[in-house]
Amino acid sequence: MRIHLNTNITDAPVQAKNNNCSEAELKQKFAEVFQKKESDNCNINWLDDGTVEVQGASPMTLHNFTLQAEAMGKQVKYSKKTIIEIV
Repeated sequence: MRIHLNTNITDAPVQAKNNNCSEAELKQKFAEVFQKKESDNCNINWLDDGTVEVQGASPMTLHNFTLQAEAMGKQVKYSKKTIIEIV
């Protein structure tokens, strides 16, 4: 038996100081956060221009980046898929 759970949560936008944040600025912030916090502990793979796959990153670093993205005027949506397998 397998149980699939899909969850989507979108944070309400916050009043940001910078409402005109570009994609390049967001990517630069991502690189800064992960260079400072993670260095050798995680694998970062850019799949295309706007999609990055991160393995081994700490949840705190990911949360820190999402908070900074919100402060830059971006809305954050969380999507999670959980598969429970009972054998």
